[in-house]
Amino acid sequence: MKQIIVILICFCLLALPMSVSADIAPPAEPPGANPKPGNESTQVR
Repeated sequence: MKQIIVILICFCLLALPMSVSADIAPPAEPPGANPKPGNESTQVR
């Protein structure tokens, strides 16, 4: 009887997936972390 219940629970979990949402967005990059050509000047010597 336990095996049937476990199989049914596993089937329900795998057959009926639910959509999820992320909690937070990734942090913003600091200025100058990835400069694009022509947008920012770097002060490399």
